Amino acid sequence: TVVTLPVPGAAAAAVPYTVVVVELADCGGVMVPGNLVGDPPVEACVDLPVEVVFDPVTDEVWVPRFRAVV
Repeated sequence: TVVTLPVPGAAAAAVPYTVVVVELADCGGVMVPGNLVGDPPVEACVDLPVEVVFDPVTDEVWVPRFRAVV
C-alpha cells in the first residue's frame, strides 16, 4: 500500500510512503509491518527479498524499516 495522504504533524513530510508486511522466516514466520524504503524507490510485491534497516527517530528510539535486496 502506498500512502499518499499525510496524517497531521511530523508524518506529513514523509508521504508518499509504502507500507509492507514482512514475514520473518528465521523467526517462525512472524509477520512485521513496516515501511519499504530505498533510493530509487522499488515497487512492493509478494516475495520481494528485503533487509531491515534502522532509522533513528531520537537518540534512544530507532525505527525498523525494510529495503529491497537487489
